[in-house]
Amino acid sequence: MNLLTIIEKWHAGNGLIVGIVDALLIIAVAFLLDRVICSLARHGMKLSLAKNSNRSLTLYRLVRSVVHYTVAFVALVTILSRLGINVASILAAAGVLGLAVSFGAQSLIKDIFAGFFIMPWASTSP
Repeated sequence: MNLLTIIEKWHAGNGLIVGIVDALLIIAVAFLLDRVICSLARHGMKLSLAKNSNRSLTLYRLVRSVVHYTVAFVALVTILSRLGINVASILAAAGVLGLAVSFGAQSLIKDIFAGFFIMPWASTSP
């Protein structure tokens, strides 16, 4: 009996324990992935935007927040899926909620994009 057969039999027989172990592994992988992506972003921001520290700090915080929320959402959906919960309805509700928030925050998003287009010009003036 090889190791793969033993793991498959254990995985089939212990439903809740396997779900908890899977959830812990997914959380660990998500944490490591989040740290790696954020450190790569911090390193990239230091190299490309070393002239203006405020701009690089703002962009790094934005990238870090997007990475944190994206990795957390994907990990949560994966954990729920591994535990046997149907995530299709959760994803549909999240899509509708995101659409409603985007319509509500339309002017805020427009101001954020305008600020990003103004930022490169602000650093060149004396």
